[in-house]
Amino acid sequence: MGLAIMVFIIVMSTLRINQHGYIKNFKKELDSDLIWDEYENFGRTLTSKEFSSLRIYNQKKKAIFIDIDVYRKHPFRLNEIRDNYQIYMPISRNESIEWTKNLNSDINLSVVCDKNDNRIGCDIRTHRNYDYKTLNYKTFDIIKTICKNPRKHKVYMKMDFDIFIDKQYINDVLSFMINNHKKRIYFGDPMANYNGKRKVAMNGKLYAITDTLMNDLCNCKIKTTRPGLEDYWFGRVLHKCLDKKKDKQNSIVLFRSNEKLIIHKKLIENSVKLQVGREIQT
Repeated sequence: MGLAIMVFIIVMSTLRINQHGYIKNFKKELDSDLIWDEYENFGRTLTSKEFSSLRIYNQKKKAIFIDIDVYRKHPFRLNEIRDNYQIYMPISRNESIEWTKNLNSDINLSVVCDKNDNRIGCDIRTHRNYDYKTLNYKTFDIIKTICKNPRKHKVYMKMDFDIFIDKQYINDVLSFMINNHKKRIYFGDPMANYNGKRKVAMNGKLYAITDTLMNDLCNCKIKTTRPGLEDYWFGRVLHKCLDKKKDKQNSIVLFRSNEKLIIHKKLIENSVKLQVGREIQT
């Protein structure tokens, strides 16, 4: 009888410890969720301490990332925040301005055309023409245009013509970056950087930076000397400008995109079949 009572006490004590441990862990998870609700659902600016807690050093890429899921954690207000961001879309004469402006009518989009493109829908017309191998010149010219004019936006994004993006997701990304625009955030899909020997650049289909980084670019003597891939060129120039500042406390933070919510070139889904890009012959 005494042995049975002792076993019962031990079992109950173990259960109590496990139960308390579970409650403690659950409370920790609950508190964490409440914190995230507070600064994602309500879209407030993070404190320096909160933002620093999101920073993770990627040893392989030798870069600092923030890998967070912002999807559906901000109120949908693309129209309300349109004065705080600007999206630039470089476009060729073979690509339809009417199509992209209808598709993206709810975002603050500027279509950037070559010198020889006289279509009415061009918002910006550069002083020269480009081909695929000289698109880094076009990106360079876009930056120069931004820098020589009053800079009133908190986020600057570059988007290709052949992109389908979830509108809630772009709303959430822009909202997060606008709220934290004083940080040096570089958003996009990180490309290979040869084991850290080359600084990380974001894929050219879609990337964005905060105005703090844009101001760094505008205050840096950037140049493009030879044709090349525009996304690699942009990433290299961006990092080079920051390296000159030698400010490790406020270095570039890479914000990785959710590629499941960004469709490139082709969309086949639920009675929908769309294909966009240079490969289409008309």
